[in-house]
Amino acid sequence: MVEPKINVDSQWFDLKADPTKLEKSATKWRAMGKKGDDVSGDLHDAANVVLDGKGKEWKGDTRDSFETHKTSLVKAVAGTKTPSDDVAGALDGLATLLRNRQGDLDALKTKLLGRVANVVNGGQITFSPKDAKETKGVMDAVAAARGIRDGLDIQMGTHTSAMSKAVGEWQAISTKWSKYASENAPDTFKLPPEADNGTQVLKLPDGSVIVNTGTGDEKTDVRTDSDGNVIVTVDGKEYKYPPGTPVAIRGGEGDDEVTINPSVKSDVTVLGGEGKDQIVDNGLPGQDPSTGPRTIIGGDGDDRIVVNGENKNISSGAGNDKVTAMGDNNNVSTGDGKDNVETTGGYNSTGRGGDFVRAGNHNDNPFLKGMDVHESTTFGGTGDDEIQGSTKDDKISAGSGDDQVYGHEGDDLVDGGAGHDYLDGQDGDDNISGGADKDTVYGLDGDDTLTGGSGRDYLEGAEGNDTIGGGTEEDVVSGGRGDDNLHGDDGDDVMYAGAGKDTLDGGEGNDKQFVQDEDKVASDGVAPGMWGVNDSDTVQKVDIVDNSYIQVRGSDEFQDRIRADLDMYSSSPTGKQMMENLGDRVSDTHDDWKPGEREVVIKEFDEENGTASSGKLSGSDVEIQINPDFHLDDPGEATTSKTEREGVPSAILYHELAHGYDYLNDTSADGHDKGNDAPNDERQAAGLDYDWTGDGKRDNVHDKDNPHPYAYTENGLRDEMGRDHRDAY
Repeated sequence: MVEPKINVDSQWFDLKADPTKLEKSATKWRAMGKKGDDVSGDLHDAANVVLDGKGKEWKGDTRDSFETHKTSLVKAVAGTKTPSDDVAGALDGLATLLRNRQGDLDALKTKLLGRVANVVNGGQITFSPKDAKETKGVMDAVAAARGIRDGLDIQMGTHTSAMSKAVGEWQAISTKWSKYASENAPDTFKLPPEADNGTQVLKLPDGSVIVNTGTGDEKTDVRTDSDGNVIVTVDGKEYKYPPGTPVAIRGGEGDDEVTINPSVKSDVTVLGGEGKDQIVDNGLPGQDPSTGPRTIIGGDGDDRIVVNGENKNISSGAGNDKVTAMGDNNNVSTGDGKDNVETTGGYNSTGRGGDFVRAGNHNDNPFLKGMDVHESTTFGGTGDDEIQGSTKDDKISAGSGDDQVYGHEGDDLVDGGAGHDYLDGQDGDDNISGGADKDTVYGLDGDDTLTGGSGRDYLEGAEGNDTIGGGTEEDVVSGGRGDDNLHGDDGDDVMYAGAGKDTLDGGEGNDKQFVQDEDKVASDGVAPGMWGVNDSDTVQKVDIVDNSYIQVRGSDEFQDRIRADLDMYSSSPTGKQMMENLGDRVSDTHDDWKPGEREVVIKEFDEENGTASSGKLSGSDVEIQINPDFHLDDPGEATTSKTEREGVPSAILYHELAHGYDYLNDTSADGHDKGNDAPNDERQAAGLDYDWTGDGKRDNVHDKDNPHPYAYTENGLRDEMGRDHRDAY
């Protein structure tokens, strides 16, 4: 009797772990713990400058409250070393454990390959046992690999428990810090009263100077003279101080203007206070950047802050502020309000408002045009932020809120955080994680790594050899073009392999996988109980259809983004029907002697919407205008069956293509719905019941006589993808 061949997925013998990364992370955690202790000491020393250790120069309630604040703040920063070392120890322990268990699996695999004839093809090993003993040997080896992996989960428990304990310690530190660092933190110590009778000057024991400009709309200039003396001019009155004197300008109430000349090398601090202030630290294009230390705090009001140089610290405060930071390694933070931040590199953190942050050289801003671009790190706050990366390798953590992130060029690291985020890597080999909640993630150009995280996510790799993991719950995973590695992970996922030689593993759940001949599916040919057989997956072959006849006009980023959706449709059983029909109609009606006619054209749209027209005025059959990140997903609009968002932009583009189907097939419904006065052709494109018989009543959209078949509707695509049905228009 000939023994049957046995196919085994090589992932049984590969933990896909990187202990070296864990060890590097451990090193950084130890360094951070030491840094916390160092910062604690620095805060103590810096704060004691104004106290002078004895308090002889400054007395009263303001001094006492400041000293109390200083002591509490220093204690809040101290104590980071122990929990940091605990995390580092756990990471080192995990690295050692993973390295040892991988060694066990490698030895097991090597021994098996040496005993039983086999052929290795990509991620699959096909064994050809010569007798029952060898068959048992293969099965025993796989069982042993399973045992090693199962045992690893238990062995990791000690280290994960240590990390959980450290999390509690860090949460305690965070609670202490929130008193001072949270966006709604109260005033932590009493400030001296503002100067209400002209400018007042306070000299501190260390030689630094505080200039209180008053409560009006003052104009203040800080510069140096030919001898290096620091000159402060307030509304025409000069104050002279020795070279190197640190100066603090306190603007107070009023709409103040403060200008710092690049000749000032000493430390300058500006407290804008209330009012619409304008603070400029050598912000004019073409000038040399300033080299002195700067700390600028805008305060309340809609402020305008411009700096040019390195290592500047800016906090815009409350209000709708605009900050331009030229140079590298500048630190910008915002507070309440809808702020606009543009930088050429450094660190940015947003507050509670819906902020716009753009890092990089953008030619539409005269301050930034032609300037060098540096890497940036951006931390989003609790608002619905829009964050634009640069041409460099950016790090972006969007924070909570429903954020939009665009990586642009470079190999970016993006984390969506909590909220329903739209994350678009664009060019470069990006690493993007959706985080919590329902996210939409596009990798686009480059070999990207995409992770959905928790929530029902939509993940599109597009161009490049991408690696995509859906995460928990029911995700849509699309590889696009390139040789992709797709994992559904937990939940009932829908997976589109797309063009290229792809590898698919649905993971747990009842998954649907749409593949082509050149693809490999983890469950193909694997004996029951082996790797890849989880629940009940459906694998369907789909021949990819052409969509190149559709013209996409707009920026390069727009074209890449729209092409990604069109490619997904072409590999979808439902979407390919739309692509084939539109292509046939364009071919059938094309007039070769009239250039520009009989086309399907998709154009970039700035509004949060999508539109479609017959294109008669533009000389095309169908003209669609679309905002690529628009998804009609607020409760009551896209769906009435969920209280949370459940939209994907590709469904909205498909809705507009459904109108195109009607224009090309002469099936567009007339009139308005009797129930809610919505246009019948909109309900038709959405895939809702509509009046197609002309009797004034809604007809069943699934009826075989419907002139617009359900597969050519938004809900037809949503159903295939497992997204919520759109119940209203």
